[in-house]
Amino acid sequence: MRLNLEHWLKLDDRANQEARRLRILLYVIGAVVLFFVLASWVVSYIANYYFATLILGVGVVISLGLIALNWMGYLGASKIMYPAYMIVFLMMVIWSGEGAYDEALLAFPALIAMAGLLLGRRGVIVFTFLSVAMVSVLGYGELGQTWPARYAGLYSPARVTLLNFMITLSGLLIYLAIDNLVASITRLRQDEQTLASKNRELEDIRASLEVQVSERTGRAEEARCEAEQAQAALQQQLWQIAGQEKLNEILRGEQSLEILADKVMSFLCRYVDASFGALFVYSEAEAGAGWQFAGGFACRPGEQTPGFFRKGEGLIGQAAVEKRSLSIETDAARIRVTSGLGETIPTHLFLLPLLHFDNEADVNELASTLGLDWEMAKAHFDNEVGVIEMAGVKPFSPEQVQFLNRSAESIAITIHNLRIRRQLHKLLDDARARLQEINA
Repeated sequence: MRLNLEHWLKLDDRANQEARRLRILLYVIGAVVLFFVLASWVVSYIANYYFATLILGVGVVISLGLIALNWMGYLGASKIMYPAYMIVFLMMVIWSGEGAYDEALLAFPALIAMAGLLLGRRGVIVFTFLSVAMVSVLGYGELGQTWPARYAGLYSPARVTLLNFMITLSGLLIYLAIDNLVASITRLRQDEQTLASKNRELEDIRASLEVQVSERTGRAEEARCEAEQAQAALQQQLWQIAGQEKLNEILRGEQSLEILADKVMSFLCRYVDASFGALFVYSEAEAGAGWQFAGGFACRPGEQTPGFFRKGEGLIGQAAVEKRSLSIETDAARIRVTSGLGETIPTHLFLLPLLHFDNEADVNELASTLGLDWEMAKAHFDNEVGVIEMAGVKPFSPEQVQFLNRSAESIAITIHNLRIRRQLHKLLDDARARLQEINA
């Protein structure tokens, strides 16, 4: 209901607060004026004051008209017409009543206050002057018997002067009150502006601090990420170095090829979390040159896993031909890793050829002479040592692949040296056998 009333009175415009405030003030003044004019009209009608009743009736109509003018939005015209209408209306009431002796004179301070509220300090000055002029005209006119002279014996210049003095004093007091009110409002607005300015400064400072905190937090986060990356890289390096050291310990010492293969594959599979591993070494057997199973982890040659591969045969032979590592993902791997709890089927295979070359200087010379890449030149001197096959249930990470590639050369050198020692032992045994035959 309140919202509907505000809408009907056109007070729901929140955008222009000053116009809304002025409209409310005009409504209040109009209602008060209408009430008193209407009450006076009723009293004069009951008392059979014909002329006063006529004037007050006209005043009721004008009061309603001013309220309608305010409702239609003519606020500037309304705030000027209210004081003007009241001073003319008071003049007519006093003239039709008892003249300067009439109680209507008490309405002049209210008129001056109304002018101050609507028109400011200038309105107080102007309507104080008009009120004094009106009282002077009415008072001295009665003394000169210009108006009805039935009360002429009651007036004197001193009375008219006293009335003017009282109206002037009322105007002065109202002026000072409005001036003080305006000054207070001005100071309040200045304080509000100062406070708003300080709030804006504080907001700017807060925004600046938030930006600085955000930037510093971002730099701290970047530093933390860099530190974590550096720490992860360091841990990977330490992991690589520790693995190489453990592998070198396994590769040291005199041991058979089968034992060496089992140890190497057991260590590599555990270190890179592989489920299966096998090492095939190059062999020139009666069946032809190829790669023979030498040892493994969680596997042995059987019906599903051949123990020998020729060149280009299967993934083992293909990795040996291409002389590069192969990473394969398959959902149908035929390898099964069996445990006491069941079987596991690895889905990721990794094949690593073991290559060894004798002389790095020869590789550099060939690369320089033919303009080949160093890796391509190195392939001409590679001795085929073997192939490692590993399987797991998850992909091998780049760090794990890097570790295996680095380990391949050490394993290849060890197997190559083991072959040479075997050949030397065989030559020595053959030589001893011939000497024994000759001596016999």
